[in-house]
Amino acid sequence: MSQPTVLLLGTCDSKLDEILYLRAQITSHFNCAVLLADIGRTPNTSIPEINFTHSKILHDDPQDYSSFSRNDYITHIIHHSTNFVRSLYQKHSFHGIIGLGGSGGTSICASIMRNALPIGFPKLIISTMASGDTSPYVGETDITLMYSVVDIAGTNSILKGILSNAGSMIAGAAAAAYHKQAEQKDQDQDQEPQRKGIAITMFGITTPCIEHITTYLHTHHPSYELYIFHATGSGGRAMERLIRERRIAGVLDITTTEIADHICGGVLSAGPERLSAAAETGIPQIVSGERAGEI
Repeated sequence: MSQPTVLLLGTCDSKLDEILYLRAQITSHFNCAVLLADIGRTPNTSIPEINFTHSKILHDDPQDYSSFSRNDYITHIIHHSTNFVRSLYQKHSFHGIIGLGGSGGTSICASIMRNALPIGFPKLIISTMASGDTSPYVGETDITLMYSVVDIAGTNSILKGILSNAGSMIAGAAAAAYHKQAEQKDQDQDQEPQRKGIAITMFGITTPCIEHITTYLHTHHPSYELYIFHATGSGGRAMERLIRERRIAGVLDITTTEIADHICGGVLSAGPERLSAAAETGIPQIVSGERAGEI
């Protein structure tokens, strides 16, 4: 792309005015372009600002989505949109992504962002659900949620102010990502390879051990980059995800309390896939069971 570009996800059948206002805010900053994708339930083909129509995202699927239940539609649009957005990302078609919505729209946007895009890529959602338990939306990723304060049900001065701020934020993030991408292309091929990463899990009870380990590695193996994950459930899930994204070369799993939380019903479980990614990808892994029984 010849300019910073933001992918805007919106339900154009129910929140068109708010989406178009947000679009205008984004394009007013940093020479940003916007690609608008309609993820609404009812197709809207009369709006020229829509770049990716309902039918294009759904690959002209002949099913009558108006007969689907709300949950069934959400499941289907997430599946198709995730594949669509992943394909756009792989083609370097955009440099940041933003969405807005209530409970349903937030669920759709967040699922697409979690499943289609890597950690580190700019992601923002303006949501009525952002001032509560956001873990179902953010998961183990770096999605940024902005609370809409008022419902996204018609524009007013409060919502316009929030959408204006959000537009400025994602435009700035996309512009930064665009320029970083351009700089990476211009770098000499002779530069040093990217440092390999070692993942280390830590909790308060294992902090002294981790401090000794990090001091040793920094002193004797400075070419490695260290990623320390707080074993809070989301920390373990984030580590497993990054391993699967091939961004980690080895694991020192000193803090396995998340496994005990999962087995015994604790509040800091990382889920049933904890400890599986390193084995699946074949990277070196050292696991300590010293604190595995603590919840």
